[in-house]
Order: sequence, then C-alpha cells, then structure tokens
Amino acid sequence: MNAKAPPILFFTGTDTEVGKTYVATLATRLLASYGMRVGVYKPVASGCDLRDGQLVSEDASQLWRAANRPETIDRVCPQRFAAPLAPPAAAVLEHRSVDVDLLVEGARWWFGRCSILIVEGAGGLFSPLADGYSNADLARALNATLVLVAENRLGVIHQVVSTTLAAQSFHNREGEGLNVAGVILNQCMSRSDASAETNPEELQKYCSVPLLGTIPYGSDAAPFESWLRRAC
Repeated sequence: MNAKAPPILFFTGTDTEVGKTYVATLATRLLASYGMRVGVYKPVASGCDLRDGQLVSEDASQLWRAANRPETIDRVCPQRFAAPLAPPAAAVLEHRSVDVDLLVEGARWWFGRCSILIVEGAGGLFSPLADGYSNADLARALNATLVLVAENRLGVIHQVVSTTLAAQSFHNREGEGLNVAGVILNQCMSRSDASAETNPEELQKYCSVPLLGTIPYGSDAAPFESWLRRAC
C-alpha cells in the first residue's frame, strides 16, 4: 500500500519511566473522542509479559484500547521481547534480533488506514531500538513530529534542554534537525518535590521549544488539549 503519510506524533521521553505511555494514551483517547481514525504504533517493546503463550506489551495494549482497538495488537506492536532490557539486548537473550526494516515498515503499514498516527518510542529519545538504531533514527525516517515527555521533578530542566538541543542537532542530509513540537511535563507520583511548582516557568526561560502542557498526577488530557487540536 503506497499511501500518503498522515500526521505522525512521536511521543518520546527524556528518560525511561517518565510517563510516555500515559501521555500518549491520553492524547490517543482524546483524538478518538473527536471521531478521528487514530492509528497507534509501538515499534518494539521489551519487558513484555507472557500470557497464554504470547508476549504482551501492556504499553501497546493501553494505546490500542485508547484508540478503540483498531486493526490488531500485532499491528500496534509487531516486535516484542520478554527481558526488561533495551530491545536489542532483550532480543539477544531470545537468540533473535530487532528487525530494523520492520521498525519503519510497521509504521508505514498504517498509512492510508488512519487520519493520524500516534507512535510511542521505547526509552529516551536516543535509547536504542536496535543495534545502531535509536528512537531518533526512527523519528527521522518517518519525518515525525516529536513530543517530548519529561517527569516534573528536580533535574528536569537539564534533561529537557539537553534532549532538545540533541534533537535539533540530529541532522538529516539536508542539515535539518528533528522537528520537536514541544515538551509535556508529567507528574508521575502523587507527591511531587518542591521544584514541580517552579519547573514550568523556569523551563520556558531556558528551553527553545514551547511547553505544551503540565499534567498533574492522574489528570486527563485537558492541559494540552488546545495544542493537540492545533496539531491535528
């Protein structure tokens, strides 16, 4: 199927465990509530659970349910591994390797089948998806718009600024960096440290991309809904 690419929002993080799945799921559920045909894609997942003889990615399952179960879960996450390690290391333990071509082709399969594609990476922006191939490489291959998710805690300013600068310096052949829409601050814990109150304002002093929203613990997508509407 040689279809035109839909808008692609690639949710990535400053680190692991910063709430990428939570934020991407909020965005997916909201877009689906608008009546949009939302495609969801988790290119590779490790740390999967074995259920009824099949490896299951809970992250992919959450995205799939939020999008009203489009297509099959295998189309959402075609490459899954058991060990809670970086995907290429997890694959080695199963005497397998991550298929780099499938990372890209699995996303392109959705072209023509959805009006917007939500991609959730694995780990931070420069974490490896396969040997020598990172989330940043996949985002560039798909010409996707990056949404950077960061945990709202002490240290986040450095993490966001350094990740953003690295993304903008990750040049293609034309000398263009990755397209970063902005950052979403996510409060992962019910209790936050004192910096959570000042981080949004401080971050905007030092970061070259906009703050798209600040999500309190347990919130819905309301803090970034206005941006999401414009992005679609």
